[in-house]
Amino acid sequence: MSSSFSRSGSGSPGDPGVVMAGLVAQLGQVVGQLAELTAEGAWSQVPSAALSELVAAVHVALDRGEALATVATGVLEGSGVLAVEGFVSAKRWLQSVCGHSAGQAGAVLGRARDLRGDFPATEQAWLGGSVSSGSVREITTGINTALAGMGSAEAAANRVVAEGILLQVAKAAGPAQVRRAAARLRLCTDPDGASAAAIAAAEDQFLRFTPVGAGVDVRGYLSVENAAVILTAFDHVVDRW
Repeated sequence: MSSSFSRSGSGSPGDPGVVMAGLVAQLGQVVGQLAELTAEGAWSQVPSAALSELVAAVHVALDRGEALATVATGVLEGSGVLAVEGFVSAKRWLQSVCGHSAGQAGAVLGRARDLRGDFPATEQAWLGGSVSSGSVREITTGINTALAGMGSAEAAANRVVAEGILLQVAKAAGPAQVRRAAARLRLCTDPDGASAAAIAAAEDQFLRFTPVGAGVDVRGYLSVENAAVILTAFDHVVDRW
């Protein structure tokens, strides 16, 4: 595969555009070769001891590929190139050129816009492979829902804090745990529901575990943010039970 950029001879060999064009060409070749081997039944010949590891590696690599495509689509939409090429919208381009359904195109663009504008740390984590596409969806959706009633300045400040918390959860667990943590973080957007005593004790966080007979008595007070992280960790343990 050869792009019009590389065929035109634009740019020097070290130019980022030339490098990207070459790597995209290599990506297409590698995926094509793997697809051909898969069609020929090559997976059935992989030793059983290595099969799950290789299949998992494919999923992880393609998830990072989805991150790449999503971020690149956001750049394309903001560049103005599509209007010059005669497309009325990026959504229509995704449908006609990339073969996406209307729903798929809308989902890609929605996530691309979220990442480009409001979730730079999540974008970097997804591109780096430390969080999955499912977790990214829960982070952006959960935070946008939680902050929907806030003013722009307040929402921006709270978004940074919430994003950091949910990224910690996403790196340690999975989308289901991120969803639970996001639901708990919504408590942060309802200050009227907090009691005066709770507000006064905000800086006196503690957890106390006291053996009582055959069990343990657990008492404490935590900020909503720290409680979300700890409760999500507990959920992860219980899920494994």
